[in-house]
Amino acid sequence: MHDTERTLLDALRDNPSDTATREVYADWLEGQGHAARAEFLRVQLALQAATAADAEFQLALERLRALAPAVGVGWRARVATTFVERCSGVRMELVCPMRWDRLEPTAQEAVRSCGACKQQVTYCTTIEQARTIATAGGCIAIDAGVRRHRGDLYGPAVLGRPSPEIARYGKRD
Repeated sequence: MHDTERTLLDALRDNPSDTATREVYADWLEGQGHAARAEFLRVQLALQAATAADAEFQLALERLRALAPAVGVGWRARVATTFVERCSGVRMELVCPMRWDRLEPTAQEAVRSCGACKQQVTYCTTIEQARTIATAGGCIAIDAGVRRHRGDLYGPAVLGRPSPEIARYGKRD
């Protein structure tokens, strides 16, 4: 890995919400002939500026999915800005508002720590992996390259913190 790239990735790890560093990194990547990675970073920035209801949001999300195979999952985990997810089938006491890029890095590249709830979050590269971790009670962030379908995490997966009566009695709304 080039020293400049290592410096930029370290800067993103230390301050993941720094959009200026992402823009500089994208420019540097483009200059090095890594157009797909540069575009991936720029599309992430566009997603952060859009809302889920915007047509641009859906187009950008599809573009991320299309770019994902070309940029590698290890690199995507380092620069990801995906939201931490939870199932909506259960009434939750806490809905997680965090994004992967705002979590604290750990010794494991695919695991980060949430400073708010003190939980570990795993970066998942398949829905099956996400279901397994979620079913065990873990928090997850799903890679942009994973094609999502409505309800793909419903069922036994419960993320966030269930309300006390659900935890005690297993009730659903």
